Amino acid sequence: MRIHYLKILIFVFLLTSLSAKQTNWNLTGMPIINYNSDDGMGYGFTGNIIDYAEGEYKPYYLKISPVIFRTTEGKRLYSLFIDSPYLMGQTYRLKVRAVYHKANRAPYYGAGNSSSYNPEYIDQNSSKYRGKNYYIFNRTQYKFLFQLQHNLALIHSDKKGFSYLLGAGMNQGENYFKNNPAGPTKLENDLQQGNISKKSYQDGLSNFVKLGLLYDTRDSESFTTSGAYESLLIERHSEYFAGEFNFTRLTFIDRHYFELHSKLVFANRIVWEKLFGTVPLTLNYPFGRADKVYQGLGGVRTLRGVFKNRYFGNTEFFMNTELRYQFYSCELLGQKFDFTGVIFNDFGRVWKNDMNGFNNLHFGRGAGLYLTWNKNFTCFVNFAYSNEANLQIYIDTEFLF
Repeated sequence: MRIHYLKILIFVFLLTSLSAKQTNWNLTGMPIINYNSDDGMGYGFTGNIIDYAEGEYKPYYLKISPVIFRTTEGKRLYSLFIDSPYLMGQTYRLKVRAVYHKANRAPYYGAGNSSSYNPEYIDQNSSKYRGKNYYIFNRTQYKFLFQLQHNLALIHSDKKGFSYLLGAGMNQGENYFKNNPAGPTKLENDLQQGNISKKSYQDGLSNFVKLGLLYDTRDSESFTTSGAYESLLIERHSEYFAGEFNFTRLTFIDRHYFELHSKLVFANRIVWEKLFGTVPLTLNYPFGRADKVYQGLGGVRTLRGVFKNRYFGNTEFFMNTELRYQFYSCELLGQKFDFTGVIFNDFGRVWKNDMNGFNNLHFGRGAGLYLTWNKNFTCFVNFAYSNEANLQIYIDTEFLF
């Protein structure tokens, strides 16, 4: 069994200045102790600093979310996210995100939907052994995103309706071969054989502008029980913006929530993406989003139960289906806590170029337990399974969508 991003969450944090009425400043968060076979022992902190002002702003007036995380195997993640739905007026929303991410054990299985994984290649007792780091490489990323969203048709304060966004950002990436005494790694072999271009591997600076059209009728952003969220986004990375790459990312996301009962919700997400041009390796994996980008196809944020970043291609698709049951709620020390059980089914695939059928889909299935604090901070444990990766365990924060 492979433990993937196992996070033992310790619920010891400042409870003073917290208010169940959600007015003025509110702090939620927790320290993190992490261990997994890729990154070793990890430790850090994640949380939210939220200003509700006089309690009349939903979901909040201003949110500041820092993350500090390190591991003994050299992984480093430092990020700061600032979100204000009202700072520039009721119809404008400002988002800023800055990230530094260093991964000394980033996975690489090759491009395409049929890329192969052979566990014997990393098994020292096998005659086919190619080294424990055969499917691993090192990478470093600096990311920055600035985004302004403007409502075109405001339904009311909780449901934003139609809006558009304008954004700009940068990604600076560097990749390195992992030391593998048994021989060349999968990434080295693919580079030598021309399966991945030298320019894509070398990575570098990629600056971009982003345009998007959004439709949002969710009853709540952080604890959604009804409504829909749809987005059509286009990112243009260009040398004209002082970068080193020319490519376009087109992303469509559809999320729907149906309240089947007062405590039972059916949630569904569909993501489709198309890439045009030469894409740096570090940007092949994450999908475009209106706020932040997660990992590629496979892992806790896309296909649970499938190895992280297992598949990538010029055209990518996946779907997540969840049944969420809020089975218990309580108040403790003036704080509201909601417990939700979830069962889910994820599937998707990639194509080298255009979509030509939905055969050879990759599946992950499982169940999880979610704890939400004051409707704005959620942590969970998920158990997921796929035929290739077997059982995967995830302990992390936030609902998948």
